[in-house]
Amino acid sequence: MREDPGTAGDEGEETWRQLLADWLPPELAVVTKGRIIGHNGVGSPLVDVIVLRPGYPVSLSKKVHLAGGVLAAFECKLTLRPGHVNKAAETSRAIRALALPREGTPYEELRSPIAFGVLAHRTAIRRDPEGRVDALLNSALLTDDHPREALDVLTVANLATWRTMAVLMTPQPQAWEATRAMHGLPEEGGIQLNYMRWYPWAGMPAVRPRPLYNLIEHLMSIVALEVPPYRPLAEYWSRAARDESNARSIASRVWPFSILSEPVANAVRRGRLTNGPR
Repeated sequence: MREDPGTAGDEGEETWRQLLADWLPPELAVVTKGRIIGHNGVGSPLVDVIVLRPGYPVSLSKKVHLAGGVLAAFECKLTLRPGHVNKAAETSRAIRALALPREGTPYEELRSPIAFGVLAHRTAIRRDPEGRVDALLNSALLTDDHPREALDVLTVANLATWRTMAVLMTPQPQAWEATRAMHGLPEEGGIQLNYMRWYPWAGMPAVRPRPLYNLIEHLMSIVALEVPPYRPLAEYWSRAARDESNARSIASRVWPFSILSEPVANAVRRGRLTNGPR
């Protein structure tokens, strides 16, 4: 008997909800099927799985969640298809527009307070699936107006996890011109947003990491930056994962420092703010 697609999708979402509930801190409620509403009353498209911030009031609606109380949101797919990536990128921009932009540090200005990603059990892409997803993410990145609009993470459970990393690229005493040319940087430097995934580097042990492990590690790093008491736990995940994964940038884009607020941009130019969590 053929399984009903709606029922199968609901079961898939519940599987992801349960995984996140099992591995993220218990203070973070994980719910399915809801919308996120901004301070201006604008609502998001329906989202499959939502992670709420600690202390979110239990008396509020179970299906409409205040943007200020949402830590992360995910689209879930039983089978990831090429069109899903561009569609998820559109949803990502819509959800990020609901959160008030932050100022004060590079991290706060480059990252949305609401993480967003795609979780899939498998993919319909048969030929070079990792390379094809690389290209799809690169294409989506080119349409973003700001680094905070990009997908934070994309996981295909039986394939790989892709995650973003923002880097401040500032002039260095040695080989700066070569670095500029390699990355297409302005003379003063810039902000490079990368999609990272495991890659079998020549001469390195080809130990393929567990995609779900990498997913939890990345989400814990986001949790720790948003809720500092969880930093020791996130540091454990990060250190434990280093021996089994080789990261490589598979897509990147450079933005000028001018996308930052003027005080933060000037501090970066003067070397007073560098790469780091805060």
